[in-house]
Order: sequence, then structure tokens, then C-alpha cells
Amino acid sequence: MNVIHRSILPLSLALTLTLAGCKPSSTPTDDASLTAAVQSRIAGDGAISAEPIQSAVKDQVATLNGTVSNEAARSLAAADAAQVTGIKTVVNNLTVQAPVSAAAMTAMTGPPSPAPAPPAAPKSKPAPPAKPKPAPIVLNPRSRKSPQ
Repeated sequence: MNVIHRSILPLSLALTLTLAGCKPSSTPTDDASLTAAVQSRIAGDGAISAEPIQSAVKDQVATLNGTVSNEAARSLAAADAAQVTGIKTVVNNLTVQAPVSAAAMTAMTGPPSPAPAPPAAPKSKPAPPAKPKPAPIVLNPRSRKSPQ
């Protein structure tokens, strides 16, 4: 029995290694399948699933386009795409949306409206109308220039 056992062990090992090398590849290599896999990976990542990221794959090179809210989202999207099996390179064309400053917000919405005056007790003279406050001047912290 010992002789049979010694000859079966190397034979079974050789057969196992041969069959392992013959497995068909389950990794998608066509561009359409890889594009779907990249999009699925990004959509499945809760940290960036709401970001408007478009992806496309050509010759196993993933290209990411769109605008994201911060640099962390930009990096995470590229990392997610790079982890898709079959992707060789990721071209990250994502741009980070600039935060809206207070000055820009004022320019978009206009100066704040004055709060309505509370009802006053009847007086002999009417109160003069309230003058709206001028919009605050916001300096760009990166600029050392004073407003002119």
C-alpha cells in the first residue's frame, strides 16, 4: 500500500496543477464589460455614489470625467476604478468643484433683505423708513490687496 500511496501523491499533484492552469479566465477584458464594472464599482461606493462621475474604458484604460465635490472624492474614484480587474491604467480627468465664497454667494443672490420691523405702538410721528445695509466687503484671503 505504501508504494501505491507514493505514486498517487505526485500524480494527483501534477493533475491538480495542470487543471488549475487550464481554467478559463472569468475576468472581462472587453471595453464594454470593463466600463460596466468600473461604473458599478463607483456607484457601489457610498462615499462617492452621489457624485456625477462618467467613466469609459478603451483598451483596458479607464477614463473618468465629471466634477466632484472635493479632492478626496476625486482620489477615491480613481482608486475604485484601478481596483477593477482588467483595468491597466486610470486617466483621472475629474475636476474638483470650487467652493462658493460668501462674496460669490452675495453676487448670485443679492444683498440680504432687511428684516421686517416689528409692529410699533402708535406714535404721533411715523418712524422713518429703514435703510438697507450695504453688502459686506469680503476680502480674498489669498490676496493682500485692500478694496478700492
